[in-house]
Amino acid sequence: MSRLFIVVIVLFGGCSDRQLYEFGRDLGRSKAQCETLTVADERRACAAQFERAYRDYQREREDL
Repeated sequence: MSRLFIVVIVLFGGCSDRQLYEFGRDLGRSKAQCETLTVADERRACAAQFERAYRDYQREREDL
């Protein structure tokens, strides 16, 4: 368990909040996967995840 913690610290210790946000956002689903959705509304909603600016994310986080 401590090895995993060390690996996480080494990998993400030098990342800014913005980089971590973008990494996490892109981790779950890629834009290419959005294109495979057949329902247009779902495809737009999926793609919108990747268009959301870090500033918007930060504002929403501060509002909580």
